[in-house]
Formats: sequence, C-alpha cells, structure tokens
Amino acid sequence: MKEENWAKFISGISHPLFVLVLGMSFGLYSLVIQYDPFQYIAFLFLVTVIPVYFYLWQLFKENRNGNGFALSRENRNIVYLSALFGAVFAVVITKAFNMNYFWMYIAMLLTVLFGILYFVNKFIDKMSFHTYSWGFTMIFLANAISLWWLVGLIGLPLIAQSRLVLEKHNKFQLFIGAALGMFIGLISWTFV
Repeated sequence: MKEENWAKFISGISHPLFVLVLGMSFGLYSLVIQYDPFQYIAFLFLVTVIPVYFYLWQLFKENRNGNGFALSRENRNIVYLSALFGAVFAVVITKAFNMNYFWMYIAMLLTVLFGILYFVNKFIDKMSFHTYSWGFTMIFLANAISLWWLVGLIGLPLIAQSRLVLEKHNKFQLFIGAALGMFIGLISWTFV
C-alpha cells in the first residue's frame, strides 16, 4: 500500500500538462518570454483552453460511469483531437494577430506533437502521456542549454515506475511514450 501511495503521489505531481507547460516555460524564458510575457500568456491560453476543457469533460464522464479518474483509450482520442485543433487554432491566431513568429513555430510543433499522440493512440496502442511529456520536456530543455533537463533525466524512470505500480500502462506503452516524446523533443530543436 505504501508503494501505491508513493506512485499516486509521483503520478499526480507529474501531470503531463503541468510538465509540458513548466518545461516549455523554463526552456523558453530566456529566449522569448522575458521580452514579451503577454504574448506567452496569450499563446498559453490559446493552446490549453480547448484541450483542458475536453480533458475535464472526459474525466467527468469517466468518473460518472464509475471508471474513476482514468481516461479510456477512446476518450483520450477526443482529448488529443481537441489539443490538435487547439494547436492549429493557435497557428492561425498567431499569424492573424501578427504575434512573434516564434509562437507560430511552437504551435506548429504542438500540432505535430498532438497529431502523433492521436495517431499512436488510435492505431498502435495506448501510450503513456506521462512518459511522453517527460521525454519531450527533457530533450526540449537540453536544447535550451538549461540544466533543468537533468530533472527530467532523473524523473523519467520514477514516472515510468509509478505508472507500472499503478498498473496504468505496460512497459511497451511507457517505452513508446518516452521514445516518441524524445523524438518530438529533437524535432523541437529545429524551431528553437
């Protein structure tokens, strides 16, 4: 029971949305955020409102059906598609309002990120979004010449172990999540 409580704590504090937002904030602060924080806040609002709404809606549906607060594979697709739509919407809005082109590139990267999430979840297997976000953030921060990527290097095995203990994913799902996250992190180097 003690190990399960530890695993719940680790999984809870490393929620993928929190990891992505925090990691991108650390990685982008010295590049663009410090010069115009308003654009970052506007961008963050654009890319998070739609998927967070659908995520909470799907969680509410799952909990009401007695499944607890875990999304089924089918309901993850709805969240990933809404995130994909939110990222495409952010590309259009950043261009229309003449925001810094950097935010348009980051929105394009998020479009690729959520498109791959949807594709893998729909056609291959339920992938761990926890390890995906940690893998992406770790590589993204490594490019930003920040030592914060070391936190990801230490955190990734902890996250994977906690997801195994909670029986949320198998080893393949954890591996494919981390590998794809790191791959998209490498792609991000072309944008940053």
